[in-house]
Amino acid sequence: VALVFEQELDVAEDLAAQLQRFGEQFLSLVLADDAVASYRMMIGECARFPEIGRTFYDSGPALGQTKLSAFFLGAIEKGLLRPTDTLAMARMFIHLCLADLHQRRLFNIGTKPDEVAIRSNVARAVQMLLANFGPT
Repeated sequence: VALVFEQELDVAEDLAAQLQRFGEQFLSLVLADDAVASYRMMIGECARFPEIGRTFYDSGPALGQTKLSAFFLGAIEKGLLRPTDTLAMARMFIHLCLADLHQRRLFNIGTKPDEVAIRSNVARAVQMLLANFGPT
């Protein structure tokens, strides 16, 4: 997730468009062949070597969640989102983007999701996030 934040999100731009772009970049990253292979291997070894799991989590998912949380805080300050726990919101949005695509990819079910499937999944995630946390 953290790699997707090489270009900072800008709360001055359209929130839905930025979230859509972020989600598509994020899914493209985590659904890539090498990312899926690494994830499978890491999951298989972290029971024997917990430090592998901790290092992966701290440098990837946790870092990305923190950066997305900070973005959401900026959006709340600008009145684009309702106040809430931004770290929880970041985690929810990431999991909404992943939805069923990531698990199906990890378990080698069907084909690798294409751009249309990714775009559609993320669009639903953005819609759900804004429906629940958008301004009233």
